[in-house]
Amino acid sequence: MLLGSEQKLAAVNTDYFLDVDRVSHYYSRGFGFTQSLDDISFNLRSGEILSIVGSSGCGKSTLLRIVAGLIAPSEGKVSMEEQSPTRYRTETGIGFAFQKPVLFPWKTVLENILLPVEIRSGKVDNIERVRALSLLEMLGISGFEDSYPNQLSGGMLQRAAIARALMNQPNLLLLDEPFSALDEIIRENLWIDFSEVWRSQKLTVLLVTHSIREAVFLSDRVLVMSPRPGQVKAEFAIPLPQERTRAVTISKEFVELCEEVRGKLE
Repeated sequence: MLLGSEQKLAAVNTDYFLDVDRVSHYYSRGFGFTQSLDDISFNLRSGEILSIVGSSGCGKSTLLRIVAGLIAPSEGKVSMEEQSPTRYRTETGIGFAFQKPVLFPWKTVLENILLPVEIRSGKVDNIERVRALSLLEMLGISGFEDSYPNQLSGGMLQRAAIARALMNQPNLLLLDEPFSALDEIIRENLWIDFSEVWRSQKLTVLLVTHSIREAVFLSDRVLVMSPRPGQVKAEFAIPLPQERTRAVTISKEFVELCEEVRGKLE
């Protein structure tokens, strides 16, 4: 359902976890500058999944890195519970999963997942091990904790990477096209498993993707970005049941929502 300006204003006036306010970004190129983002504004409520969908090169991954505090905006401001992303990441924690899993090949799956705890605390106790094993079970790779990355399929590697991102119980999980390299069947299975983890863990998630179906299936709201320089072209509420199953993907409502979003991308 496409949101109008009054509905967007109402959303802005409610309590929110993340606020992106008039963010623009430029990067140097040769003797000049190229604008990647233009006056981006949106907010994210606690416990919500918001997807940003757009074509390649529209600046959506740059926006995600600005939210993470990895790069600074050229203009505008990002705040999380009235703190800067850099400070919030240091004091509270932001989880990040990328398109490529990037697991250390010399560590087992369990050791890779426990790495954030080891870096933070200098040691890993039994409680953390139990939590890691629980995440593996929720994400469908229980029994592979002693395997090494080169022994796993692409889908299993991505599940392990998401488990690692969740290990420190971050208040915000950022996902940069984490399912895009997987084939369709594995990808949709992972959507379902991740949706169940989101409900059980009460996660707050910002997802970047170029897949319309993925954005609609996983999200409470979807933002559509224009080609570079990226702007927010449209915002959609996704009034699907919170429990997302495979049956949702063949429902009339799902198909119509996908077509609405597609209409704003074209």
